[in-house]
Amino acid sequence: MNDNVALLERSDFRGAAAPEKPLASFMEDRLGAYAESVTRLSSERVAETAGYFTTPDAILGVTPLERMAHLYTSLERPIISDEAHLFDEAVRIHSEELVGRAFDQQSENPLSFLSHGFNHTLNVAEYAEQITAENPAIITTIASRYQVTEGLAKFLLDNVILFHDTGYRYLKGRAKAVHALVGADMVSSDKVRGALATLIQSQNKDADVERILHDVSDAILFHNADTVQQQFDARIETTRGNFLVDKDNLSVVVSKFTTGDIETETPARQVTKVYVPDMSVGEDIVADLTQHGVEAILFNAPEMTEEASRSAVVKVIVIGQAGRKGKPFRGRVLDLEAKDDKKLGVEYKQVELLEAPLQAVIRLADNMDMRATRFIGPQRLPAFQEAYRRFGDGGEESRVLRSLEQIASDLRQEVNGFSNAERMIKTADVRDESLAVLEEAMTEEERERFFTDLGTIGDPAMAEKVWKEIILERIFMRPENGLLSQQEKEDITEYALALDSHQLKHFGGCEAIDRVFFVGNTVTIRVDRDRYNTLNETKVIEHMTEESGEITPTQVGVGEYQIWRLRQAYKSVLIEGKSIEVHVVDTEGESIEGDLQKHV
Repeated sequence: MNDNVALLERSDFRGAAAPEKPLASFMEDRLGAYAESVTRLSSERVAETAGYFTTPDAILGVTPLERMAHLYTSLERPIISDEAHLFDEAVRIHSEELVGRAFDQQSENPLSFLSHGFNHTLNVAEYAEQITAENPAIITTIASRYQVTEGLAKFLLDNVILFHDTGYRYLKGRAKAVHALVGADMVSSDKVRGALATLIQSQNKDADVERILHDVSDAILFHNADTVQQQFDARIETTRGNFLVDKDNLSVVVSKFTTGDIETETPARQVTKVYVPDMSVGEDIVADLTQHGVEAILFNAPEMTEEASRSAVVKVIVIGQAGRKGKPFRGRVLDLEAKDDKKLGVEYKQVELLEAPLQAVIRLADNMDMRATRFIGPQRLPAFQEAYRRFGDGGEESRVLRSLEQIASDLRQEVNGFSNAERMIKTADVRDESLAVLEEAMTEEERERFFTDLGTIGDPAMAEKVWKEIILERIFMRPENGLLSQQEKEDITEYALALDSHQLKHFGGCEAIDRVFFVGNTVTIRVDRDRYNTLNETKVIEHMTEESGEITPTQVGVGEYQIWRLRQAYKSVLIEGKSIEVHVVDTEGESIEGDLQKHV
C-alpha cells in the first residue's frame, strides 16, 4: 500500500488522540466526542445527526464521514519523520474542525429553506466532481496558479465545497447570504487556518500560503454573490474580505467588525480602505468615522500613494461613478446584526472559470443542486407540499398570510433603533391591525376553536403563526391526509411554521426536476413535463437589477423558478469568455421552452 496517497485506508495515521487508527475511524471517534459535548440540542436530535454521518449515503455508497475522510487522500504524507508528525497533527486538527462544523450544519439546518444541511454539501461535491471531470483544466489551473501539486489543488477545492455552507447555524433569522460570511470566517479561524497552512506547506514549502488561504476564504464568501439585490454607496476593503455598505451604516459596520464574534470564534477584521463614487459621499464618510473616533483621510484615486496606502488610518478613496445610475456598487444583502437591517452586502462578481476556479466551481455546483431529492424528512410528505403551495399560491389563504407578513415586516423596519419602551408601544398598536386581518379570515368555528390562541397574540409574528396553524389544520382534515400519524403531523407543523409565503417558488421549483448534468460548457436539466407545466400555472414576480442599475420586474412560473434562478446565477460565470448554455428537456429528451426563455 502507498501510504503517501491512500491516507483514507492507511493504518499508520497518528493523530495525537488516535494512534494506529484509520482516519475515517478517528473521525468517527471525534464525531462521538463532539456529539456528547453538544448541550443546546435535544438528545434525540443529537443522536439523529450522529447517525446520519455514519449511515451510508444512498447515492454515494459510503457514509458522509468516509466522504469527508476522502478529502485527505489527495495529499502526500511527508517521508521525513518530523514533517510527517506535523502533517498528521494538522490533519487531526483540520478533520476535528470539519467534523464539528459539519455536525452543526446538519443538526441546525434551517427549516425555513430547502435543505442546506450536509446532505446538500455532499450533493454539491458530486456536482463539482462532475464539472472538474468535464473540465480537467480546472485542477491543472489551480495547481499552476498557486504553484502546487494537483493533489493539493483538489484538496483546496474540496475544502471550499465542504465548508461552503457551514455558516447556516448562525443565521439567527438574518438574510440567507450571511451564511457565506460566517463560513468564510470559519475557514479563517486560528485552528483551521493554522492546519491548512501546515498542510499546504507540507506539499510545497514555497507556496504562497497567505494568497491561497485568502482565495479559499473568498471563494466561500462570494459563492452566492451571483445576483444583485441592492445597490450600495461604498465598497470597503478589510483585512479579511471586501464588503458593500451605505454611508449611514459604515460606522456601525466598522465597530462590529473590530470586535469580532466569540460565538463563531471570528477574529476581528480591520477596515483599511473605503471606495466611494464622489467627493460628497467621501466627505460624509470621513466626517462620520471621525465623529466615531476612527481616523480617516480622503483621497482622489490618482493621488493615492504607496506610502499612504500602507498607513494605519482608514483611506477613503474617490473612484468616480462612470455614468452608472443610482448607487455605484451592486450586490447581495447581508444583515449585520438583525433580520432585515440590510447594513452590509457582498459585491456581485462575474468570474471566469479558469481565472477564478475556486469561486467559479462552487458557484456552478451549488446552483445545480435543485432536484426534489433535496427535500428532507417531512418535506417529502404530500401534506407538507400542500402547505407551502397554500401559503404562497396567491389564493385567499395566501393573501391573508402575505398581509400579516407585510404588517410584521413594516413593524420591524419602523422600530429599528427604537428603545424597548417605544418598541412595545408601537407593537401594541400594530397588534390590533394584524388581529383584525386574522379574525376576518377565520370561520366562526375556527374563531371558537382558536379563541385562546387569539388572546395570546402580542405581535404580528404571532398572528402569522396562528394563521399558518389554521391552514395546516384545514390540510390535516382533508380525507387524503387521514392516515397521517400524530408524529407526522407534528413534524409537518414544525417545518411548515418555519416557512413564509415566498417559499413556494423554492420548493415547488424543485418538484418537476428529474436530473441535472454538466457537459462541457452546457448544463442540461431534465424535467417531468406534465408536472412542470402544472406548476408553471402559478406565477411569481422576481426583480432583476440590470447593469445600468435599472430594476426590472419579471414573471416566472413556479415550475421553472429554480431553472430561472440558475440561469441568473450562471450569468456570473464564463468559460473561456463564453456564457454557459442551459438546456431544459423532458424525460424523452425533447426540448422545453417556458416563459423564462424570453428572459435569457
